Amino acid sequence: MNIPFYDPLRSYDENYNDGPFGDFVNSPTQELKEGKYEIFGIPLDIPFGIPAGPLLNSRYVEAAWRWGYSLSTYKTVRGNAYPTHPFPNVIRVKVQDDDIHPGDTVIGDYDVEKINVDRDGITNSFGVPSKEVAV
Repeated sequence: MNIPFYDPLRSYDENYNDGPFGDFVNSPTQELKEGKYEIFGIPLDIPFGIPAGPLLNSRYVEAAWRWGYSLSTYKTVRGNAYPTHPFPNVIRVKVQDDDIHPGDTVIGDYDVEKINVDRDGITNSFGVPSKEVAV
């Protein structure tokens, strides 16, 4: 099983303090093909990005850039510190027919030990946390 760079088995604060994890800890072993794609005339390494949810701090953003994710959104910064929602913040999405379609009802599985990052759909709820402005 691949190790995700945000570890759903750890709390948000553990991920913030100790992450990223998996392959994102190191630089890629092969050189990326720079500028193969573009958006609005700006060259991109990879044609999609990473949303703010798992990019908790500068270490995560830097790792994303090293791996070619040119479109990376940094986490929200508020005027005051605001805590994250309680653990778990990432849950597995269970569906009946192994596929999700518009209008389907899905059920969240809070047993984070069962998440298989190679196969499962997930969702998250961080609650738009923010550290103090000085951070």
